Amino acid sequence: MLPWMLVYEYMFTKENERRKRRPIPEELEYVEMLRR
Repeated sequence: MLPWMLVYEYMFTKENERRKRRPIPEELEYVEMLRR
C-alpha cells in the first residue's frame, strides 16, 4: 500500500510554494478521491 496522501501532499506543497496560491476545488476533489 502506497502512502498516496503523503505523495500528494508533498507534490501539492511544492506546487503551492512555487505558485504561492490557495488550493482550487478540482485539487480538493482529487484529494477526496484519493482518500477513498
